[in-house]
Amino acid sequence: MVEMGAGCTTPSSTKVNYKYRIIFLVLGLLLYLIFGATVLSLTEAEIHANNGRLLRQIRTDFSSKIQNGVVTDMELEQFLVDVVEATGQGIFVTNNVTIRSHWNFGQSFFFVGTLLTTIGYGHTYPLSVIGKVFTVFYCIVGVPLTFLTISVLINQMLCRLWRFKDWLKEKMPSYKELHVQLIHLAILTVLLVVFIFLIPAGIFMTLEDHWQYFDSIYYCVISLTTIGLGDFVPGEDPTQSYREVYNVATTFYLYIGIISLMTVVAVVNSIPELNMSTYFLTPEKNSDTPETQRLTPPNSPNNNTTSYSATATEEY
Repeated sequence: MVEMGAGCTTPSSTKVNYKYRIIFLVLGLLLYLIFGATVLSLTEAEIHANNGRLLRQIRTDFSSKIQNGVVTDMELEQFLVDVVEATGQGIFVTNNVTIRSHWNFGQSFFFVGTLLTTIGYGHTYPLSVIGKVFTVFYCIVGVPLTFLTISVLINQMLCRLWRFKDWLKEKMPSYKELHVQLIHLAILTVLLVVFIFLIPAGIFMTLEDHWQYFDSIYYCVISLTTIGLGDFVPGEDPTQSYREVYNVATTFYLYIGIISLMTVVAVVNSIPELNMSTYFLTPEKNSDTPETQRLTPPNSPNNNTTSYSATATEEY
């Protein structure tokens, strides 16, 4: 079990080197996102534009048939199929918005961001063979890189949260350890709900014309839990102002939100009374594996270490 406040202090020289590693890791992920967005915007933009021109021609022909009164049921059904398929590709038939590429840099950046976080809304997908092949290999490298970066950042956040918890202990010396842990968790939960769910939901409701507040809350929860149903996706309106900036900002929100949510979950698991795995998984006796040590309560005689995650931090 993680012992709060332990193992987050390292020699100054080691700490500096470790911070540089983290900075390089985060920058590496950011450059990888930019690289993926650039490649996909180049490979998919042309085929998207061609499909847009084809759809505009289909619309023009269908409009002519309506004016001449010679539209059959089969032709109407085929037109609707074409429109639905094109809309799924980000091509629209109203207000001449088809001239705007759905694969601009902002949209592509948002797409690769949802790929690497495994949210995967499914609202956008590459159409070219090159784009599909690139996406496969891009994910093979990018998903582990994303998980590694998120894991390291969570570990860093936990170190700072343990210090905050120790500060609470100093301010409340008469409180039991469990009570301090619960107060600490309650504060973090309130901050998470307010700044990761409630406030962003209000922003999304303001920017998205057809979203209600509950729709925005629903989107935040579904996205940050990486379910990604795709029924609500921000930045899909092609007439939206500063659409590319909005897409990039939403991508950063998703990463920050996932890291914050997983950090709070880690804090919950650090409290023995709330970690349900200890009630269902029984560690073997005399086992010193990290997983066994993690599942063993702090006061148990089988626990021969203070903190697995703290040890990992010290090694750096």
